[in-house]
Amino acid sequence: MRIPTELEVCLVADDPALHEQLRPLFLAAGARLHGFDSAEALFAATGDARPGCMAVSAALPGMSGLELMHALQRHDPGLPVVVIVESDDVDAAVAAVRMGAAEVLEQPVSAQRLVQSLVAVARACDRARCGRQGPTCDRKPVR
Repeated sequence: MRIPTELEVCLVADDPALHEQLRPLFLAAGARLHGFDSAEALFAATGDARPGCMAVSAALPGMSGLELMHALQRHDPGLPVVVIVESDDVDAAVAAVRMGAAEVLEQPVSAQRLVQSLVAVARACDRARCGRQGPTCDRKPVR
C-alpha cells in the first residue's frame, strides 16, 4: 500500500516494535509520523496541536487510550481515531466503537494493516470535512 505524502499520523502506543515498523514506511513515503509511548508524552510534546489522524493503543500506561480518545474528541470531535485493542479485550473494543472510533484493530496488528486502516480513515475523513466546507475547503486531501 502506498502511503500518501499528505498523511500525517500521530501514533500513541507503548509497543516499541510497532513504532519501529511504521517509522521507515512513513519516512520512505515522505509522510509524517509522530510517535509517543503514552498520552502524557503526547500532551507534553504537542499541547493542543493534532495531526489529521490518530492511532491509539487502548492499553496505555497512565491515561488509557480510551481516556485519551475522549480528551481528544472534546477538542476535535471529527478527529479520526483508530484504536488498537488487546485480542481478548472485548469491553475496550465495544467502548471504542461506542465512543466513535473510526476503526478498531486487534493486537497484534501488522504495520501494513495499520497503514491500510490509517490511509482509508484519513481519506474518508478528508472527504467528509471538505464535503461540509464545500468549495471553500482549503485542506490538501489525502490521496
